[in-house]
Amino acid sequence: MADIAHAEGESFGLLQELEHILESDPLIDEIGFIHPTQLAALNGEVDVDSLSEPVSLNFFSKDHKLGISTQILFPLYEQAKKAFFDVVTRYKIQGGIFDSPNTRDELEVGVMKHSKALLLLSADLGTAWNSRRAIALEKDALSTYMDELRLSELILSYSAKSDQAWSHRRWVIKRIAGKVPNLQEILRKESELVEKIAERSKMNYRAWNHRCWLVSYMTAGEVLYELKKSKAWAGLHVADSSCFHYRRRLMMRILEAFCSRNASASNKSNEIYETWKEELAWNEILIKRYIGREALWLYRRFLSLHWLRHFTMEPDSVSCKSKHTANTSDDGPSIFLDNELHLFSSCSTIPDNDFDDFQAQAMHSATYILWLAKQLPRPQAIELREKLNIGDMKALLTQLSSPDGSSSRLSSSSSPPVSSTSSILPFISQSSPVAISEQFMISHGRRTKLFHLLQWRQLHSGPSTSDFKDTHQIKLLNRSCKARKYSEYLYFLERLVSKLNYKPEVVLCTKLIKGFFGLGKLEKTLRVMEILEKYGEPDVFSYNAVISGFCKLNQVESANRVLERMTNCGVRP
Repeated sequence: MADIAHAEGESFGLLQELEHILESDPLIDEIGFIHPTQLAALNGEVDVDSLSEPVSLNFFSKDHKLGISTQILFPLYEQAKKAFFDVVTRYKIQGGIFDSPNTRDELEVGVMKHSKALLLLSADLGTAWNSRRAIALEKDALSTYMDELRLSELILSYSAKSDQAWSHRRWVIKRIAGKVPNLQEILRKESELVEKIAERSKMNYRAWNHRCWLVSYMTAGEVLYELKKSKAWAGLHVADSSCFHYRRRLMMRILEAFCSRNASASNKSNEIYETWKEELAWNEILIKRYIGREALWLYRRFLSLHWLRHFTMEPDSVSCKSKHTANTSDDGPSIFLDNELHLFSSCSTIPDNDFDDFQAQAMHSATYILWLAKQLPRPQAIELREKLNIGDMKALLTQLSSPDGSSSRLSSSSSPPVSSTSSILPFISQSSPVAISEQFMISHGRRTKLFHLLQWRQLHSGPSTSDFKDTHQIKLLNRSCKARKYSEYLYFLERLVSKLNYKPEVVLCTKLIKGFFGLGKLEKTLRVMEILEKYGEPDVFSYNAVISGFCKLNQVESANRVLERMTNCGVRP
């Protein structure tokens, strides 16, 4: 019993220490749970002589950052939960009838203090959030609501996908919507918070859903500002569908405001028309730049549907076309369809079977054009069918959906099968990486659209944007490998080593070697090792990956040659 009482006393002391830190620094904006050894190292960096209190071995607080030792999490959580439910029970027993105002204030302070500590340890405890809402409603003070926003932001710093925290922020914004003069500034900070969290926590649907919800409180100017601001982020995260859902919400907000006006406003209608036209053109650029991204094609469906309904239909159709006073003779249905057919034609070509994304691009383009045919009125639909080659369309879909891999056989039938490693590209070639890439693509039938795209970008990239594009390509390189898109990774790797003095990362290249071995693509495996030896510094792990891959394929002689080369390069097995 004495041991239990001693343990409870220590836990209560930990809770008091945590709550004291939170009260002494209300501007804490980030929290993390740290291993005791790391916590000791952090506390060792603090100048002890400059502190008025002794250094804690369980907590770290500096520059509005809070670290909690993982060793004390469980006893601290149990004590915080016990203290919270005790004070909530006492508060409910009073039933709104208190002996004195001091008793009421004391209990409310206790509920808020203990619930704050508890939520930092368990972010999705709904009872604690509901208790804070009840007391905030009783006080109904702007300072209380702003404290709630700060608390939920602190919790999201370590639990970015907490439904309760995001829901609590929306509740607070609803409460202060008609009470603060600087609501637009608060909304802008909310949007920046979501973008910061989305950068740290990928594919965070809850964060982007919160940002979509904010759009209903934005003015027209704020919506246009958000549309321009999020464009750069979306261009770098084309696989994140949530970001394009947000842009869809912004575009719909613009269109709703336009269609709700009874009076004609030519300047506004022209601005919305140009905004929609620019978004379509930007989406087409992304589709051609990032091959096989489904999110881009789905976003184009949305843009095309409303473009047809509101900007290219006949004036007597149910749309906002009658309010658009710009001259749209150059952007009628026929011009739009010709542009979409040209996009379909450029995206439906499958150069070879080495890049699976080209097959995905062809599938997305085919399904898109078939979907578009169903959205058109009968005259335009007939015109589209006349321009489409139905036989080629059926052959393309049959080729893409063939379960026995016939598309692979069709695209690689002209290249002879590889029978041994002697016919594979050597580890080090005297040719440049661009020439090797070109020869490899030509050997599979013809120059691919991918290589032409590479040449086009090199011709059209000015010196002012080259540094940004190089950095962007390096980001894409790392993301492709982490997403197991090995062929795409190899493409970016060859581009970087041929364009600038880029040193390949040995860890990612080793992962790429293992990935290609798993897919049975020996040529690409050795190509990666060739690049790594010529431009990087292969280590024992990268060589072992190649040796292990050959051994699994029962190619012992090839494995021995790699082992010999490994020792010659000074790498010990």
